[in-house]
Amino acid sequence: MMRHAALFAVGFAFAACGSGTASPPSPPASPPAQAKPTEAGLWTIELGASAAERLGIGTAPVAERPIGRVRRLPGRFERAPGARVTVQAPFAGRIELATDPAIAVGAAVAAGATLARLVPLAGPDTRATLANARESANGRLTSAIAAQEAARIALSRAERLLADRVGSVRAVDEATATLALADAARTAAAGEVATIDATLSALGDGATGALPIVAPRDAIVAALGVLEGQLVPAGAALFDLEDQRRLWLRVEVPQALAPELELAAPVRFGPLSLRELDPQIATPVAAPPQADPATLSVLAFFAVDDIDGAHRPGQRCAVTVAVRGAGVPRRTVPAAAIVRDAGGGTWVYERLAPLRFARRRIDVEFERDGFAVLAAGPAAGVEVVTSGAAELFGTEFGAGK
Repeated sequence: MMRHAALFAVGFAFAACGSGTASPPSPPASPPAQAKPTEAGLWTIELGASAAERLGIGTAPVAERPIGRVRRLPGRFERAPGARVTVQAPFAGRIELATDPAIAVGAAVAAGATLARLVPLAGPDTRATLANARESANGRLTSAIAAQEAARIALSRAERLLADRVGSVRAVDEATATLALADAARTAAAGEVATIDATLSALGDGATGALPIVAPRDAIVAALGVLEGQLVPAGAALFDLEDQRRLWLRVEVPQALAPELELAAPVRFGPLSLRELDPQIATPVAAPPQADPATLSVLAFFAVDDIDGAHRPGQRCAVTVAVRGAGVPRRTVPAAAIVRDAGGGTWVYERLAPLRFARRRIDVEFERDGFAVLAAGPAAGVEVVTSGAAELFGTEFGAGK
């Protein structure tokens, strides 16, 4: 009994302690709502009069312009047909390579520059034939000299008889004509002998009479087929010369897209990484129709005058081709008005007030002739900053003036 009473007292004590404990705290109330700045407010910038003058702010309206559409396709440079020529030996001989400038693969040569000298070669039969021809020519020269002397004596006699009044003017004229014919015969015979002597001399010492082999155009030595002192037959390939400035631009046009493009008009080309309008122009060339069944494309070719040698055969580039049809009015902004952020986004600054500007996102469809065609952006007539847009961008993000 006493035991039950003790247990009851302990239980009552625990109950009393529990009844005196404080109730758990209620959850904290939600903080009061705070007003957040709008997105438009974040992109708005207001300048002072002196800052606007210092930044040189200029504006132009978004306008509708009839700018035709273009397509950007991949292209590849190739050697133009006829850009590579082979220089051959016109006859058998021994090669003496030019040393100024030294002729080697990769050397640049100008049109008319001497690449080598070809010393003619001849066998014993040729030498014997030339020796016999020289003897015959010497005989004709001796006869011409004798005839010339006889004609001179006859003319002198006819002139004395005419002076003594026993001759005639006709006799003097005939003697004069005979002397002129004799002079001509002697000159011809002497020239024939000199030519044969020069040929025999060239065959003897290998220097006189050598034929210069010259470059037909400004080019690069692409291949060297001979060595110094080498004997070559007639028609042997001596040099391959390549005109690096004559290139073709090969463009693979998808078959479904080809009817829409102006492939008979000049195109623009530039680096693959260039975002703006390609700066250089290539002109269409007449080439046999070609297609590539593996890529389902037709091939178009354009001539490139690579004066500065900046391009190489096989090099890739981007080609801008105009779409057929007259240009329809498109919403445009000057290309100078566009600024780009670090992520590649495109923006313009709209003028809200004389010194207040808002940055607006735009979507550029393409750029052409100094203008960007907008797929999305401000409406026509809105004033956007053209001069000083980059400075405004820097000022907005704390990097401006």
